[in-house]
Amino acid sequence: MADIGIDLGATHSVLAHYDNEPKVIENKGRPKTPSVVAYSEDDSELLVGQAARDEAFCLPSVRFWRRDIGADRTYELGGKTYTPVDLSAMILAQVKAAAEERLNEPVDIAVISVPAYVTGPGKEATLRAAQLAGLKNVRLLAEPVAAALAFGSKGTVLVYDLGSSTFDVTIIDCVDYRVLGLDGDNYLGGDNFDKLLLAHLAKEVKRQAGIDLESSPHALQHARRDCEKAKIKLSDSQSATILVQAVVGGTPVNAKMKVTRDVFERMIMPLVDETIHKVERVVGKAILQAPKFAKEDIDSVLLVGGSTHIPLVQRRLRDYFGKEPSKKIHPELAVAFGAAMYAASIPVEEGIHRIAVKPVPNATAQRQVTIEGRTSPGAALELRTPLGFVDGKADEGGRFFLTAALAPNSMNTIRLLATSSSGEQRRRQFTVQRDDSCHDEEVVEVIADPPIVWPRPLGIRVVGQDDRLRLVVGHHSVLPFRASAFCCVTPSSRGAPSQCLIEVYEGDLPYALLNTRLAQLVLIAPPSVNMVEPLEVAFRITEDCLLVVTACLVNFPDHRVTATIKERSCSGDNLGVLDRLDHLLRGITDKIRPEERARLNKTKMRLLDLCQQYKRDPQKDEYEKIKETGLQLRTEVAHLEAQFAQRE
Repeated sequence: MADIGIDLGATHSVLAHYDNEPKVIENKGRPKTPSVVAYSEDDSELLVGQAARDEAFCLPSVRFWRRDIGADRTYELGGKTYTPVDLSAMILAQVKAAAEERLNEPVDIAVISVPAYVTGPGKEATLRAAQLAGLKNVRLLAEPVAAALAFGSKGTVLVYDLGSSTFDVTIIDCVDYRVLGLDGDNYLGGDNFDKLLLAHLAKEVKRQAGIDLESSPHALQHARRDCEKAKIKLSDSQSATILVQAVVGGTPVNAKMKVTRDVFERMIMPLVDETIHKVERVVGKAILQAPKFAKEDIDSVLLVGGSTHIPLVQRRLRDYFGKEPSKKIHPELAVAFGAAMYAASIPVEEGIHRIAVKPVPNATAQRQVTIEGRTSPGAALELRTPLGFVDGKADEGGRFFLTAALAPNSMNTIRLLATSSSGEQRRRQFTVQRDDSCHDEEVVEVIADPPIVWPRPLGIRVVGQDDRLRLVVGHHSVLPFRASAFCCVTPSSRGAPSQCLIEVYEGDLPYALLNTRLAQLVLIAPPSVNMVEPLEVAFRITEDCLLVVTACLVNFPDHRVTATIKERSCSGDNLGVLDRLDHLLRGITDKIRPEERARLNKTKMRLLDLCQQYKRDPQKDEYEKIKETGLQLRTEVAHLEAQFAQRE
């Protein structure tokens, strides 16, 4: 039985396996599987992965659905309707098959990476996709945490993740994998750089040949691919040449464009600067959360995502932090490597799981090596070194602790064998150099399970009492958590039961109705109550990363109501005003006037500034201004939504 790590990306997915060290598992000879699904020209065959990407501009295809997983969104393809869950399952099924073919054994454990900001609905949708793909024992791991695991980071790190279609920046305390700050843009990445270069090429072709390149999907597809290759080449060379040889509308086209790194960097500079602004914002968030924190406390900057190969990106980060970003791990493989390392540390309920330990030190002065690890409960263990062997047994939790002697001044090959009661076996082998001139002490430990982080704040509102948000769970709370807030419920009349409506919100805007409403709980009070009663609302997280909210009367614990939050509407009145604004602006990017966009963003920034002032000093009378500004913004958004809906 095998364990794998999967970086399920918006543009590409990467598969890895850990066996003494993380390794990429290729899919049909390629290290990356494009997250693309298409139908053949006659709608007779469903194309998945590389086959779909090769024809993405010529055939009906779907890309970037990963951004919408967990949302109420569908795609039409080949006369059928697909959800992001369906499409993700197709990619996962293909990489699962590739893993089983390469490892020559079935996959029993898979760790799938998810963005740090994804919430309950997105996590549940990812788990459903894994189930449809035939993956049974699945865990989810936040992408920046996976990257930190792969880099073997210590202290405080900033993970700068710039992929093909998304950007995330996260500050992590690697002592307990606590997230100190998080920001990003779901619509910014290397794909935007390709589009800028393609637009530049289209103008040059128009100038040289008088042909509109965009009028031919086939020509555009090849040009897009050549632009991507040129972008990659410019990371190592000062210039690149793009040749266009195609037939457009029956007319042969032969054009050539040379682009220098300087020209390319000027094109993409505004987008790269936008990522640096978000880096500055996330550092500011970390300082607000931990007042003693400073930018200088960031020990290393980790580069994740293919677009971090671009020299301009590395240069801007170096200028901002005053230190060289870490390139110890290949940026496009780091998340998959971390997921594979985590997968190797998870025990299974039946059989023997692969034994996971951290990389063994190259040299140690100790006469013995001590290994702490984990496998299946009760497994018989045998640790062999050149000087003999040691027997042991895993405890009921699968943990074990073994110590064996090392041969002096030599390279020691160590073998660890685990055997289940049914006779199934797992083996690990590694080497340790004993050098008697060393003076260090080394203990090899199992990879610890990193905690899951809930990225967004949660709060409640008791309908009819106060419209202020009672913030219960702050930013980036480590899971699992249990938190409570106390409110009051008053019966409507003596002898008659009362209904207490508790609304659960995601967000931290002080005026509750400006946040995203996740659920409404209706709690029935007993008829005997004729007084103000304390109410407890508790939040917890299931093993599947679903949010469970329970409300009960403290003095009447049998009177309770529970809601499991599985889905969140991505539009409509239940969506928070800021998310609603962002959703609107993305949908009408080319239709709204620049001055209108600027005015909406100005109102948004005023709202955020007022909220920051209110958080610093809640006694200050900013609440009414927040309410007024937020409602004004919501009205303007609703007006634009209606306006553009009528046009369509």
